[in-house]
Amino acid sequence: EEVHLTVVPNPAATSIAILLPDAALGGTLELLSTTGALLATIEATTSQQEMDVSALNAGHYLLRLTKGDEMIITPFVVER
Repeated sequence: EEVHLTVVPNPAATSIAILLPDAALGGTLELLSTTGALLATIEATTSQQEMDVSALNAGHYLLRLTKGDEMIITPFVVER
C-alpha cells in the first residue's frame, strides 16, 4: 500500500492540516525549505496533524514524512 500525505489547504496562509493514513502513524514529519533547511519537526501521532505556518514567508515548502526506511515528500505553498 502506497502512503500518501495530503496537505490542506494548499496554498495555505496561517495553518495546514496534514492528513495521514494509519500506516504513517509513528513516523516523523519535517517541514523543509526548498533548499533543504529543516524548519520544524513533529511526530505523526494522529491521522490529522495541524501545523502553524503563519510565521513562514510566502513561498514553496516541502513536508517530509519518514517512517522506518520509507520517506514521502509532499510540496505545498504558503501565500500572503
